[in-house]
Amino acid sequence: MRISHSGRGAARLAHLHGVQGVGGSNPLAPTDLIKPSIDGFILYIALMDSNEEIFSPPTNKHSIISLILGLLTAISFCGGVMPIPLTGFVCFPTSFLLGLSALIYGAISLRRIKKHNESGHSMAWIGIVIGGLIFFCILSVVIAFISIFIFAPSSVQPLIDSYSI
Repeated sequence: MRISHSGRGAARLAHLHGVQGVGGSNPLAPTDLIKPSIDGFILYIALMDSNEEIFSPPTNKHSIISLILGLLTAISFCGGVMPIPLTGFVCFPTSFLLGLSALIYGAISLRRIKKHNESGHSMAWIGIVIGGLIFFCILSVVIAFISIFIFAPSSVQPLIDSYSI
C-alpha cells in the first residue's frame, strides 16, 4: 500500500501551531517576529498584515451621553461659581439636574456594557464621577441650608437683616 503526499500536511501543521507556513496563506497569523531587547527583557512583537481588520466592540451610546452630561455638569457648576450676578440661580439647579442625569446614564451604560460586551467603560465612569460628585455636593449644600433653617432659625434672621444688594 502506497501513501501519497498531497503537500498539505505542512500547511495544516503550521495552521494548528499558529505559525504561517506560506506567505499569505493565513492572513490572521503573524508574518514576522522581531525580538528587540529592552532592559534585559525580550519583547516579542508580531507584525501583522496591513490588510486585516481589527475587531473593536461598538461603543455604548449611553456612556457617551454620560460623559457629555458630566462635562456639561462641570461647566454649569463652574459657571454658577463665577462672580456674575444671578448665575447661581440658573447654573446650580441646572448642574444639579445634569449631574443626576450623568449619574443615571452612567449606571445604565455600565449595566449595558457588561451585558452586551460593548466598549465605553471609562467614559461611563468619568460621567458617573463628575456628575455624581457635583450632584452630591449641591445636595449636601441644600441639606445644610434646610437644616440651618429648621434647627437654628434665630441665626438666620440677622444674616437676612444685614444683607444688602
